[in-house]
Amino acid sequence: MYFFGKFIVVYLFLLILILGQFTVECWASETRGSGQGVMRRVLWTVAAYHITPTAKWGEDQANEMIFKPLDITPSSIYFDDRSCHGVTFHYQVVDTVDYFNEKYQTFPQSLNIKDKTIKVITTNCQLDGFSEYIRLGDRRLIVTINGVLFIFNPKLSY
Repeated sequence: MYFFGKFIVVYLFLLILILGQFTVECWASETRGSGQGVMRRVLWTVAAYHITPTAKWGEDQANEMIFKPLDITPSSIYFDDRSCHGVTFHYQVVDTVDYFNEKYQTFPQSLNIKDKTIKVITTNCQLDGFSEYIRLGDRRLIVTINGVLFIFNPKLSY
């Protein structure tokens, strides 16, 4: 009986240790630190950029944005350690070539965009670039900040 009791204690200890480690790994893989002790999940990260002719930023400022995380919930946007709450989202589907020609005086092919139509999402968020942004068919986002088109790649599969 003594052996059986020790076996149960060791078994429970190992089980708690393994489950605790699994929980920490899962939680950490879906969150990031915001520098203020608050954890956020990361749904997109800045993967590339295209500097438009009217950009206020150059290569140095644009390059600093690479790998910055973005999280969008049904009512919030979190980016670059800033956030908007109570966000409302509206979208319209538009012709890709017409939109890029009119808005940015460029062709979508120069950004490697092959979609015939795109979703233009408008919000009431005052963060730079998030009052209007683009969602592509492959889940990438394009957000314009100071005349630079930032391409966000999705991080999570769902």
